[in-house]
Amino acid sequence: MSESNNFYKKIGEKLSSHEPPFSDEAWLNFQPQLREKLLPWYRNWYWPYLYSSALAVLLFAYFQLNRSPQTSGDTESQAAVSTTRVDTLYQVDTIYIRKTVYVQEEIKQVYAQDNRQTTTADTFTVATATHDFSHAEEVFKTEEVAISKGEDNASTAIIPQGPAASGQTAHKQSATAPPTANAYDPGMDWKSLFEQEKDTLNGKDEANLSTKTRPLFILEAGVTGKFPIHPFVEYPVVGLQQISLGLEWASGWGLFTGFYHGSFKGEIDDDDFDLLSARQLNQLPSSGLPLSDIDEIYLEQNQLFFPLEIRWRSAPVDAFSFETGFGLVGSYIRNQRVRYEFEDRLGLPDSEMRLPVRDFSVSHLKISVGTQAILSEKLSIYLRSSYWQPISGTGLLDLRIRGIDVGVGVQVAF
Repeated sequence: MSESNNFYKKIGEKLSSHEPPFSDEAWLNFQPQLREKLLPWYRNWYWPYLYSSALAVLLFAYFQLNRSPQTSGDTESQAAVSTTRVDTLYQVDTIYIRKTVYVQEEIKQVYAQDNRQTTTADTFTVATATHDFSHAEEVFKTEEVAISKGEDNASTAIIPQGPAASGQTAHKQSATAPPTANAYDPGMDWKSLFEQEKDTLNGKDEANLSTKTRPLFILEAGVTGKFPIHPFVEYPVVGLQQISLGLEWASGWGLFTGFYHGSFKGEIDDDDFDLLSARQLNQLPSSGLPLSDIDEIYLEQNQLFFPLEIRWRSAPVDAFSFETGFGLVGSYIRNQRVRYEFEDRLGLPDSEMRLPVRDFSVSHLKISVGTQAILSEKLSIYLRSSYWQPISGTGLLDLRIRGIDVGVGVQVAF
């Protein structure tokens, strides 16, 4: 017992006289590093949503301000142009309106010259409006045509003005004869008449015109700058090459697909190693040294994105149009590199390993807004911004990377 007491006594004296190699203020300097680190303001989750909303509002305000206002005089003239007349028959010669005929029905007493009997007949007044064109060869005036309706043996008589002279008879036309150009027959099938003449109506051969409209084939090529956002992996701006193919209908809706290609390079600082989960640490290749001897971990991966999105494009206003879209994005990683940078005190070179990764997944939801400058009927330049919301992890560490991109390119329609 005495020996053990002496041992504890000597150890106590040794520890009481021991002075640590660091001062008491070292703990005060180390204590703040144990607190939870706050992300920079530009890496918070809500900034992509604010950015997309602000961009959409600015584009909407731009198109509204550049829309030319209509005065009251313009509105009245447009309303007058859009006014249609019912029961109006147009006589058309090529593409020029030669005579407009308005038909009005009224009741008149018709006195037949033959039997001196008074009969009641429906009379139609045909008023001809004259249009003075420089190419017109004659001017049509207002005329009145009396048409009798009755049995199959009824006749059409043109009644002369004033009393009939001695021996004068009314000119009769057989009911079976074809109608004259200026006559209105209530029993005539005008629909079939216009169907016979529609081939040359308004100077166009409408027989060969198709009522169906086929969609436009769209080809896009451009470059995109993407800003990846992750809580503990720092990514610089990534340049992506883009090619897209799609179909766009006359309503403005379209279906597009294609691919983006680029190389992502990320950096994990030693202060963020504690944010890695145990599963992620096990996925990292072994460096041969403990994690405390590693200063930085660099990740690099070649990645392909395959978007499938639905877009809507507005009608052009002053050679500009607005577009928006949404869709899914598939991600394919071909290979990945991991490089360890050790502490300077060790004096060791960096260790780099290449991992043959082949990974495909549906990784993101994509929402985009943009505008197009229309240069010609088939050529335009687009400026588009998108927000990428991760729905699954990708790569060696199964990282969920948000992103905002801004792209510019050329669009060709076929």
